Amino acid sequence: MRLGALYALTLFAAAMPAHAATTIRTGSYGSGNFVADSGDYALGPGRYRFTLRFTTAPLYQASEVEKTTTTNFFCVDPDGGAGEFACGGDNVPTTIGFDEVTPTVFQANLTVDGLRNVTFDSPPIVRYEEFDTCCGFRVEFEAVDPGRYTLSVAAVPEPAGWALMIGGMGLVGSALRRHRSRVALPA
Repeated sequence: MRLGALYALTLFAAAMPAHAATTIRTGSYGSGNFVADSGDYALGPGRYRFTLRFTTAPLYQASEVEKTTTTNFFCVDPDGGAGEFACGGDNVPTTIGFDEVTPTVFQANLTVDGLRNVTFDSPPIVRYEEFDTCCGFRVEFEAVDPGRYTLSVAAVPEPAGWALMIGGMGLVGSALRRHRSRVALPA
């Protein structure tokens, strides 16, 4: 294999998004059971896809994931007091419901934002910081038949990762096309 094709293949492999899902919760249920389960799972900044799978289709499901956006405001004394101080803030929950993909698979997409600082030129508020904490979850459904459920989460690749992967595929294809055109066919 030529050096260009090897480079393109390496670039393609490095850009492959990690789709490995992590299981958060699993459980079993009986026929006609109503199931309610909840908990927390820590995730850093990024885009995530939560998947809820059933071995038998539920009669209904009303499951959710939730992140909390925290905003802290910092002020200075307009009369020249010493330094800045925390002067307020709030925590705002954002709840995302699961959408049906198939009768036994439901998904919810969630973006967790990292720390963001915004400064102001005019006191008393001089800046605020905002960040997300993630995630709480609630699994709620009613079963018709007995089965098992699994809640998992996987990172969703960023657009730059997709661009790198597509570029790598293009380089591999180009290198292979050039390689084939150079091979002489026997007469």
